[in-house]
Amino acid sequence: MFRAQFGFGNSDIGFFVRVLCQGYAYMYELDSGIGADGALAAGDNAVLTPMPGKVIKVMVSNGEAITKGQPLLILEAMKMEHTIVAPCDGEIEAVMFEAGDLVEDGKVLVNINNE
Repeated sequence: MFRAQFGFGNSDIGFFVRVLCQGYAYMYELDSGIGADGALAAGDNAVLTPMPGKVIKVMVSNGEAITKGQPLLILEAMKMEHTIVAPCDGEIEAVMFEAGDLVEDGKVLVNINNE
């Protein structure tokens, strides 16, 4: 019988799983469409919530030009603040929520036109 520990995290390369077992450490990068910010990109023009939470601050508005990595909004979840960033350069087509709104997991937060 052996014991294993599992850890999940994110880095600038994306999400990963770390497994510690019998003195050895293994790290597996997850290629699931999830960015380092935790937000899912649904196709090329939508950013989805990585988990349920509350929108604390919206930092962009419709029609605004954005660059990859630019903060879009702050989501409070699990007693932590998560900055959701742009997955690509483009223009904001629609911001779906405003500060104070509660959002469910997997909902579209922002639509981006990246053409």
